[in-house]
Amino acid sequence: MRNALTIVIALAASVLLVSDASALTRLKAEQVRTVCGKKLKETSQAMGCETACGKKTCTFNCAKDKKGNAHDCSGDVLRTGTAGKPSSTGAGVGR
Repeated sequence: MRNALTIVIALAASVLLVSDASALTRLKAEQVRTVCGKKLKETSQAMGCETACGKKTCTFNCAKDKKGNAHDCSGDVLRTGTAGKPSSTGAGVGR
């Protein structure tokens, strides 16, 4: 189980780091839950987290429908300003 989690995180991070910082990477809800782990924040309308990806910040998010089902999940790498702080507003949960 630990190896599977490591592989999912590594794949998600590598896809995000290779892609353009303004391009979203489509994910499944379970991938967002797995990558976020204990950092996952949930509301009635969304779930997700922010986490460090090297010197950048990655966001992983899903919207929720009225029944609480996650959909439109994605991951994104935010551009960084000085000292590794995001200069983009992004759409992360908990901002």
